[in-house]
Amino acid sequence: MPLAEIQDAPETDADQQSWSFANMVLHRDINRLVLAQKNIRIDEFALDPFNPSDPVGMQQWLNLHQQMHNQQNQALGIAGYNLSEVNWEDDKAKAQWIFAHADEHNRIATILGVS
Repeated sequence: MPLAEIQDAPETDADQQSWSFANMVLHRDINRLVLAQKNIRIDEFALDPFNPSDPVGMQQWLNLHQQMHNQQNQALGIAGYNLSEVNWEDDKAKAQWIFAHADEHNRIATILGVS
């Protein structure tokens, strides 16, 4: 699991692409492990790539991403954050969102026994 790759807010387009890809890989790994360990199937949506400059597309991405997190959190019995809202152009808001998002992924990885 590429947990380290989602810990910091992307600053460049290349960072954004790497972050987006790593996030998708993490979600696929989590979905696979939840199915193997809990026999619970989690819906998978296309999370990579996403475009923060497209408000409609970004909101759709946030909603689908939140849906995946909700299913993962429910399957593992953990509380999550509201990841369905963020102004990606606001560096402070983006950093807070990244922190919350990474925290969820780290807790999930601990439960599933991966790093």
